Amino acid sequence: MVSDADPGSESVPAPPRGRLRILLGIAPGAGKTYRMLSEAHQRVNHGADVVVGIVDADAPARTLTMLAGLEIVPPRRLEHRDLVVEELDTAAVADRRPGVVLIDDLGHRNAPGSEHQFRWQQVEDLRDLGIDVIATADIGQMDPVAEAAETITGGPILDRVPRGVVDTADEIELVDVGAADLRDRVARGEIYPPSRAASVLDAFYSEATLVALRELALRFLTRRLDEQLERGLTQGSGKSWISHGERILVVVDDRTATRQTVRRAAQLAGAAHATLAAVVIETPADDARSRAAADRLVDNTRYAADLGAEVVRYRAPGLVSGLEHVARSRRITHLFITHRRRAGLLRWARSSLPEVLAERLPEMEIHIVTGSRATPAVAGQP
Repeated sequence: MVSDADPGSESVPAPPRGRLRILLGIAPGAGKTYRMLSEAHQRVNHGADVVVGIVDADAPARTLTMLAGLEIVPPRRLEHRDLVVEELDTAAVADRRPGVVLIDDLGHRNAPGSEHQFRWQQVEDLRDLGIDVIATADIGQMDPVAEAAETITGGPILDRVPRGVVDTADEIELVDVGAADLRDRVARGEIYPPSRAASVLDAFYSEATLVALRELALRFLTRRLDEQLERGLTQGSGKSWISHGERILVVVDDRTATRQTVRRAAQLAGAAHATLAAVVIETPADDARSRAAADRLVDNTRYAADLGAEVVRYRAPGLVSGLEHVARSRRITHLFITHRRRAGLLRWARSSLPEVLAERLPEMEIHIVTGSRATPAVAGQP
């Protein structure tokens, strides 16, 4: 800052504030850092200027291998209690002035000697310089729900990301993982030394605790989405594009991509205080389903139930007739389906499932979820 500026000099406008994207996990080991580094490689491949600000040196070996090929800003080395610890070097990142900086563990408490007590304060400084930040955090660190997380885990959470930072984050995305998968990672010694695995599996990483933390994270994101809908997602009428009292139905099948559709439907159902049902249409063609496909269907159905959906099974001659019956009988107003890519001449040979349903059920809005980052397309709307 210039304190004695020439009265005739022109002030330089401040750069637009950097964006903050938070990759959220339910607990250490959920895959947040791996996801962050993987995304960094994708951005670099597309020409983005990305650097690594700080990554936990105790991350799993598989995660640390992802650092190869990325530019790393050397951390500050500070002595604390006869140990040398590495902390984010804010000044070095500011001097480098990248487009995007990766910062692990947003709620981290810095060692004495750092310019700030917490890492999120350093992130705020970098955003003030116009630098975008991708950071990781656990749901228990989010101040708006930290007390609930303390109740779930049975212990205090002292290092929190304050509400002001959470509210100004441009994106918060859940790096989703099931309780069983996360417990397997712990048992294999990927997160803690094998000598600690048994004790943490019985405590913080118990199935009940992880399931509760995951539900807390989903509810946190649903409330955030609700606030966004209230603020900005409006149509020409000035009313929210999905309103209270709606009835949402999501189609569950054996495809992996279906989980994203279920999650999106659950988020919007929560935001709109709508009822949510998940339907499995069983047709004669499904009788020949493979064992692997049947297992995926069971997992997807269980996932929908975990997100609060009422699971409905209906036997029908075909998918369209089954969906039409369930949608009409339940007076569904919004139907979520996963995009089904059709190859070759099939794209032109007949109408797609959304087109057929839109013709038969014109009063119902159909949301086609096409990918993990995409906003659902709504049949009949631009």
